[in-house]
Amino acid sequence: MKKILKIFSVLFSIICFILLLFVIIMVLLFRGHVYHIKTEYGDSFTIRGGGFTDDYHIMDDNSEYMESIIHFEGKKQFKTICHSKYYTCYQVKTDSDNLFILKFPEYNNCFSLCPSNEEYTLFLMKGKQGEIIKSELLCDSNLIELVLPYLDEVYHDKVADIALKLTTGNYEGLEQYGLTKEMINDKESLDEKIRIMEDYLKNNKE
Repeated sequence: MKKILKIFSVLFSIICFILLLFVIIMVLLFRGHVYHIKTEYGDSFTIRGGGFTDDYHIMDDNSEYMESIIHFEGKKQFKTICHSKYYTCYQVKTDSDNLFILKFPEYNNCFSLCPSNEEYTLFLMKGKQGEIIKSELLCDSNLIELVLPYLDEVYHDKVADIALKLTTGNYEGLEQYGLTKEMINDKESLDEKIRIMEDYLKNNKE
């Protein structure tokens, strides 16, 4: 009888050990990875995911913004592309995704641009995000270059009108698209915006 109890005790210990090991492995797998990224411009993001899948979620710690990407490998894949007092742009580039995160001081949120998923980007441009980005279009040349193909797809006539006004020096009404008097007086920046819009109009004629 003592032998049987001893055998059961050993078996029970082994089973408990296996179960504990299984639980630890499952916790490690489900936990995945968490990255906290603070930029030099005061923005803060949390990137969480991994585990059983390659899915990761990017969250802005100061707003409700959240976006999904695949296979994030670390902070080296998160870069600042552009920063001014009117606009900030970050890029998260992985083997599968190319995500631009756009921020405007006037809005307490971020906006997504995904060249790797054109259908999704166009879907976003057809909603409130597209209206907001259109209202800020002329604030920065980097923004114009990034969003112009997608805005043109959704608001072609309006974008063509904005481009024509800017390139002909008719700035009346362009303040509703992000152009300020300060920007008009910044010749170098204004010339770059005009160049981009001239190329856009030229390509639309061909």
